[in-house]
Amino acid sequence: MDVGCPYETESNVTVFDGDWLEAKKLIVRKGAVTEHWEVISRKKRAANTVAHGVYIVPLIISSSCPTKIILEKQYRLAMNGYVLELPGGLLKEAESPEQTAERELWEETGYSGKAVKVSAGICTEGAPVMFNTCKFVTVHVDGDRPENTNPRQNLPPAELEHISVVIVPLEQLDATLQQHADQGVYIMGELHTLALGLSLAGKIGI
Repeated sequence: MDVGCPYETESNVTVFDGDWLEAKKLIVRKGAVTEHWEVISRKKRAANTVAHGVYIVPLIISSSCPTKIILEKQYRLAMNGYVLELPGGLLKEAESPEQTAERELWEETGYSGKAVKVSAGICTEGAPVMFNTCKFVTVHVDGDRPENTNPRQNLPPAELEHISVVIVPLEQLDATLQQHADQGVYIMGELHTLALGLSLAGKIGI
């Protein structure tokens, strides 16, 4: 385990070794307390990259209408249902988070944008049970540019993805999440956190 870990590892056994994920069963001890722990790790991380993947906060900025956010409703086999979520994807070899965000946004939604901000440090996803690292990248999409007027998805034909693009005025984000939840759609946790942050910022005048 990493330097500074408060636990002593007594056993670390791989119980599943797949193409993309592996599962391990750990036995760890802290003082007189011993506990079994099950963890999942994403196996593949492209060479010369800072994280496994990115999540994208894509904002459509236009001179003629309020700022909008681009979301996706995607069928997730692990959930056996649809999830409303931020666009995202895995980094390719030697790709920066900014490059990945711009590429994945264009592939999944058809929108062309410019990465303007990357989250500090390395973010985690599912940290209590899963090792998976990511960056959050804010991308600005110029809604006045012709290529963003009626964009079309550019999903690689070899990839099995079922994605619907959902465009939401930023001030309606919280209500939109509730509407989809009422329809039985799962809501990505990070997206709910974003909506909560926007709501709190509005209430305290940020």
